[in-house]
Amino acid sequence: MARTPEELAGARPGPAFEITLDGHPVPALPGQTVAAALWAAGVRAWRRTRVGGRAGGAFCGIGACYECLATVNGVPNRRACLVPAAAGDAVVTQRGVGAVRDAAGVPFAQFPAPLGGLGVGAPGPAGGSACSGSSADRAGLVAQFPAPLGGLGAGSPEPAGGSACSGSSADRAGLSAQFPAPLGGLGVGSPGPAGGPACSGSSADRAGLSAQFPAPLGGLGVADCGSARGAGNCAGDPARSAGDDGECSPAEGWGVAPHNPARGAGNCAGDPARSAGDDGECSPAEGWGVADRNSAGGAGNCANGPARSAGEDGECSPAEGWGVAARKPARGAGNCAGDPARVAEGVGGGPREGYDLVVVGAGPAGVAGAVAAAESGLRAVVVDLAPTAGGQYYRQPAAELNAARPHALHHDWATFQRWQERMDAARVERLVRHHVWAIERHGEQEWTVHAVTGDDGADARPVRIRARAVLLATGAYERQLPFRGWTLPGVVGAGGAQAMLKGGLVLPGKRVVVAGSGPLLLAVAASLAEAGADVPAVIEASGYLGYARHPRALAANPHKLVEAATHGATLLRHRVALRTRSAVTEVHGAGRVEAVTVMRLDARWRPVPGTGREIACDALAVGHGLIPGIELATTLGCATRVTPDNTLALDLDARQETSVRGLWAAGEPGGVGGAQLAMAEGELAGQAVAARLGAYPGPGGRVRRLRSRRTRLRTFAEAMAALHAPGPGWSEWLADDTEVCRCEEVTAGSVREAVREGARDARTVKLLTRAGMGWCQGRTCGAAVSCLAGDGEPPAQRRPFAVPVPLGALADLAPAAPVEPREPGGPGEPQT
Repeated sequence: MARTPEELAGARPGPAFEITLDGHPVPALPGQTVAAALWAAGVRAWRRTRVGGRAGGAFCGIGACYECLATVNGVPNRRACLVPAAAGDAVVTQRGVGAVRDAAGVPFAQFPAPLGGLGVGAPGPAGGSACSGSSADRAGLVAQFPAPLGGLGAGSPEPAGGSACSGSSADRAGLSAQFPAPLGGLGVGSPGPAGGPACSGSSADRAGLSAQFPAPLGGLGVADCGSARGAGNCAGDPARSAGDDGECSPAEGWGVAPHNPARGAGNCAGDPARSAGDDGECSPAEGWGVADRNSAGGAGNCANGPARSAGEDGECSPAEGWGVAARKPARGAGNCAGDPARVAEGVGGGPREGYDLVVVGAGPAGVAGAVAAAESGLRAVVVDLAPTAGGQYYRQPAAELNAARPHALHHDWATFQRWQERMDAARVERLVRHHVWAIERHGEQEWTVHAVTGDDGADARPVRIRARAVLLATGAYERQLPFRGWTLPGVVGAGGAQAMLKGGLVLPGKRVVVAGSGPLLLAVAASLAEAGADVPAVIEASGYLGYARHPRALAANPHKLVEAATHGATLLRHRVALRTRSAVTEVHGAGRVEAVTVMRLDARWRPVPGTGREIACDALAVGHGLIPGIELATTLGCATRVTPDNTLALDLDARQETSVRGLWAAGEPGGVGGAQLAMAEGELAGQAVAARLGAYPGPGGRVRRLRSRRTRLRTFAEAMAALHAPGPGWSEWLADDTEVCRCEEVTAGSVREAVREGARDARTVKLLTRAGMGWCQGRTCGAAVSCLAGDGEPPAQRRPFAVPVPLGALADLAPAAPVEPREPGGPGEPQT
């Protein structure tokens, strides 16, 4: 019997090294993330929240909740659950949203910090005290959260020029949409009327959030901010514009003069060499150092300096962008035709072209879809944020951990291994550590996928991948229902606990209660117990007897019974109690989890008075099912359907195609159903894409068998969703002081007050309380807010930016060249 996760996986990591947290040494293993190393050392908190200063740490474990933000090596807002630890890393407990200082020592908000000074301007006038740190942070936060925050549109909800620098006013003003028109016409409005009477902290913040970037960003530099031109600068202080040398007029904002709008950041007409990365040979019209005559030459490179493209070896032409040869544009960063590297890690550049199919997501559905398409003769590429394929279901320990038995962490590992082997044999290309933030449709067979790179997407270099079709295999994230004490360090998502175990070989605690609803709980509890955790109980809010009402679904899927029996046997072996029709309604502890209160529930999920029982533990893993990740699709206008457990999923046809022609989806985006269903749908989608693009999709008998298998598995998934759907009475767990929105620290009482004042849906509650306006964009609190608002409908998943985008990535986006019509080529041949 395994006593540690390392023993379970047969890991033999290299020598341990040290990182520091607030100056104190913490041991870490090669391959562990910063969060995993801290967890392994017993540290559960490394962040203080912006409003109340509450302690926080890892929660979702997959980078979706932003609870784990830390300052690493002086760079704030790093997602600790995604950033690998390295010897000597200095981790500092982050307070608020993080801030750095410019050359003059003036603090300013920077999202993410690697932008190197792009930021959103100083939080207030020099020497001023009107703008508090928290409001400045909040103002800076909107730099990468435009319209997704509720679509407030252009303009401030309250008059500009007011003397108060309140957090809500700065935040709401910053919600004006100031991003490129191609992203949905997000607007060009000023946060306040032109010529505001003063450059107060509040107005400066709001003006700083106005779009003041070069023309290639689609009209960002058009805000009329009056006296607050530039980044938090008054008209009388032009030298404070970013990079200004005193020669620019105060109306130039980021040094971009109206008569020379493409000069680049902080450069006047007389000083073109100060464009980012320019070597003095480029003309002043090159914007961010990218010459018009060589717009794809790489950041900071002139036509006569092609060797300065990132990673170029001198043999590539200057049009290759980040060292990607035009004649072999998709072979990886820094590679010319003679070096066709098939995996590009954490690199920017683009656009990459010549693909028939781009698959977003490298989980079971994505891998199966890419393999099916490639085996039919198409050129396919898989884009994923992780360094290895597998998604969350088949998440693997980092290679540096040298796990000899990764299969011990998974169910049905052999099946996925076979898909991986087929993926390698079919020469499917992979772009790892790529975070997709938007997809553009130019025509039925002309698509562009936009991504940022890096472990947590903080690299400011943009990536554009162009293809004839897109398959979305974006998985899901956990649904959370709040309860008193759920913000204590040591409370983590059930899936997050499993992700940290599979990826970092660490446990959330020594004695872990697993609670919530859905079959994932059994798998999580079994894996934690096998890895050495003491799991006193699994607390299931629903029951399992309801499956007996679906005998046909069970008979058609006997493997599901086998899987449940396997998990059940593991729990019996480890003496884990299973309590159904019960829920954790409160967590106790002074600074971290010490115990939980469990209560019985009635049929509507209302707590039964007098049934409370306390269980001692040092961690709680909790989750109430999964929510399909559909943001990329809904932004494109794809139709959705409401699932039996009241989430939104994509409405797909028999070929896995969405309502937008040329865009397919497979796996959880079409409704949560598990890995086996995801692989069947992925293979079907890959074959459908091949047929649409003129390749041979394979024998019809295989398609019929896949469709039959999909129907059986989908029927079971729908029954499972209905049985574990949250009951309407769960909100009675909530006291008025219970936090609902973790990011903005909005309580249930505040939401209820908004409803009493007339709010009738989640969007109105959001505008009145800020619930859902934080880092995670409502992924964690959306379901709860919608329920408390009495909406009755699942929260809409419409976010033009699916992930945060560094301002530098937007600044580097040159206008896309017109896409020329393509003639169909032979199967598998790149289209030109």
